[in-house]
Amino acid sequence: MPKKTLSLLVLFLVSLLCVSTSFAHHAKEFLRTESYAQTPKGGMVFFSGFDYFKPSYDDSGLDEWEYTPTLLYGISDRLMLGVHTHLLHIQNESAFFEAFAFGLQYQITEPDAWLIDVGLSVEYEIPFQKSRDLIDGKQIIAGTLILSKELPGDINVTSNIHYAKEVKHGDDDELSISLAGKGYIVPSWDWMEAGLELLSTVEDDPSFVIVPGVYMSLSEDVVFKTGASFGLNDHSEDLALHFVLAYTVL
Repeated sequence: MPKKTLSLLVLFLVSLLCVSTSFAHHAKEFLRTESYAQTPKGGMVFFSGFDYFKPSYDDSGLDEWEYTPTLLYGISDRLMLGVHTHLLHIQNESAFFEAFAFGLQYQITEPDAWLIDVGLSVEYEIPFQKSRDLIDGKQIIAGTLILSKELPGDINVTSNIHYAKEVKHGDDDELSISLAGKGYIVPSWDWMEAGLELLSTVEDDPSFVIVPGVYMSLSEDVVFKTGASFGLNDHSEDLALHFVLAYTVL
């Protein structure tokens, strides 16, 4: 099938999904790992995607989904603003807006100036009242240290050290790490990459999650990413399917 025909078919199918649902993570290059790369000055990226959570294979009534429209804006070539909101559907409830979040990401090192590129992302999330009532939503502040390296063969390896804490003093916090890599599936196919992410929480009973994904450039400005999260132990989250459609305006 020609590339153009395949791209149009995938875009059509994704558009149908995004009419009602979309994605809960706004990582720019991977599915769940924040990347060092960001929007240049004056540029914008619009995300539309979908997270579908399946806690039980036996009871589809427990399934949940979450839609996260996101806007990223380049304040400068190394500083980016991000805003997003969450639309959540949980069992026995109509979909509701869970939270609104805003944050900044800064490239601490200039690209390729050091052996490893270093970035920092900070974010503040505010729950809506229905989220407070239904799922005990809390204000959360989070920071992510981003470490990235471009390797020969157009391979990128990125690691995140992520810390999130409920704003109220003494409430829960979480430290997690991730390691991700991606590269072209076929060297001559510069429009399709495959990636793999490994996520873990840092605690007495850590969780371990693996996230394989495929990322396709449908045009110069449109990227479609899809993949799935699989828990690797009893303390891990359940199966989740991910879809995201990103449109870049420079």
